[in-house]
Amino acid sequence: MGKHGTGVINNNGERLVDFCGLNHFVITGTLFPHKEIHKNTWTSDKRTNNQIDHVLINKKYRSSVRDTRVMRGADAASDYQLVRTQIKLKLKKQDKKANPRMKYDVSKLQNPAIKNQFSVELKDKFAVLEAVSDDVDIEAKWDNFYNAFNQSAKEVLGTRKRKQKPWIGVESWKKVEERKHIKMKIENAKSIRIKQQLQAEYKAKDKEVKSSMRSDKRKWVDSLAGDAQRAAENGQMKTLYELTKTICNEKPRHATGVKDKQGNIITDEEGKRTRWKAHFEEILNRDFPTNPVVKISDDIPELETIDTTPVTKAEVKNAIKKLKNGKAGGVDLLTPELLKADIDTTANKLHSIICDIWDQEKIPKDWKKGLIVKLPKKGDLNECANWRGITLLPIASKILGRIVIDRIKIGIDKKLRPEQAGFRQGKSTTEQIFILRNIEQSIEWQSSLYINFIDFEKAFDSIHQGSLWEIMRQYGIPGKIINIVKLMYSDSVCAVLDDGKVTEWFQVKTGKARMRNVRISVSSCD
Repeated sequence: MGKHGTGVINNNGERLVDFCGLNHFVITGTLFPHKEIHKNTWTSDKRTNNQIDHVLINKKYRSSVRDTRVMRGADAASDYQLVRTQIKLKLKKQDKKANPRMKYDVSKLQNPAIKNQFSVELKDKFAVLEAVSDDVDIEAKWDNFYNAFNQSAKEVLGTRKRKQKPWIGVESWKKVEERKHIKMKIENAKSIRIKQQLQAEYKAKDKEVKSSMRSDKRKWVDSLAGDAQRAAENGQMKTLYELTKTICNEKPRHATGVKDKQGNIITDEEGKRTRWKAHFEEILNRDFPTNPVVKISDDIPELETIDTTPVTKAEVKNAIKKLKNGKAGGVDLLTPELLKADIDTTANKLHSIICDIWDQEKIPKDWKKGLIVKLPKKGDLNECANWRGITLLPIASKILGRIVIDRIKIGIDKKLRPEQAGFRQGKSTTEQIFILRNIEQSIEWQSSLYINFIDFEKAFDSIHQGSLWEIMRQYGIPGKIINIVKLMYSDSVCAVLDDGKVTEWFQVKTGKARMRNVRISVSSCD
């Protein structure tokens, strides 16, 4: 304890001193000389001032403390004052790549002026990068594409910032500033009479602030409810779901730790990431099947209706238009909104890359990387099995996948069994629910009803890729198309996102964590 404390010590103060002595703590508020008004942390009955709030630190860090004092300007509608301690520490340098999930504020692209500015900046970036780069291989082209979009997004759009209390209006913030101004007058008042008048004024203004904020929140909730009603009427289910979550203030479920295979809970960050890597690595790398699909014949004719010629620019542009907004980007951070902001420029640059992929049968390394995001299911969230993973892939790779699937669908749809209902036009989940409802009506007529449900656990995570290529060949899918699909899977790697940090990368051999639209279509051939 230093010599610059204030007030009279009581029993609690003596116990605090004893506690500090036993635990080798220092009371930092007594170490530095300050005015009395910068020492008193609490005011009672508008007259009594005392120093009852303290900052303690271990003796070995005493030299790190630069100052401790009361900051009277802080306004929190309380009779306690803010105590600030300045500490100088030498911190370990953090890895900037630890959190790659930077999100650009793509909502700004709804403004035509900003969208045009982004388009101009993007074209300028491509011009500069292509002038500097003499190398024209696939990796160099992709690097230019990736850098041009990311640099333009950073400069024009910036990152998305979360607004903590979006319902607070401008008038409420003005009242908060007025309350803060009164608080400063109270701190500087010399007369007790004036101080009491200001405290009464402060109390009245505090009531105004709270009343105004309650009114703002009611208006905000009513506005969201109206938006949700309109979204429901227009069939905008995603918007309706997001608004409902916001109104209900639904918090995502979290787990403090993760259990290992023996049931012991792991809480340290490195240990948790190691466990998640091992879990998904096991799921996406199953044992070789005992009965793989074998090659029947070499004389299976290829379907002539499936186009194998180089990809056209029109196909690339059409695939870009089909991208759904609101989807997260992969390791490249590029989202559909960015690629669709200037479709002509995107299609021109991406067409050149895809043509090289088609001719050389090589794809950029980034397209082989997937980031697995964990989503909670039911049950104990400390169990890895109660989480499911979604793989985030570069959106550009999905454009190639969309082109491939559009070509496959033309010839393969007629060869699929009529019972195959999933992932086919006119036979989606919605149609199947409609059929089930019709079947249920048979109960009214007391007719027999037999329904069989089969749940293939982690079906997409355990398919043998070699068998899948053979099935595609037996259906007559041309070898060129099969080779392109193989490219999307060969040497693919994944990493798990856990609390904003990425695990080590691991290889994927059996799971279909690659391009979703391709994997669904070829799975229909199984």
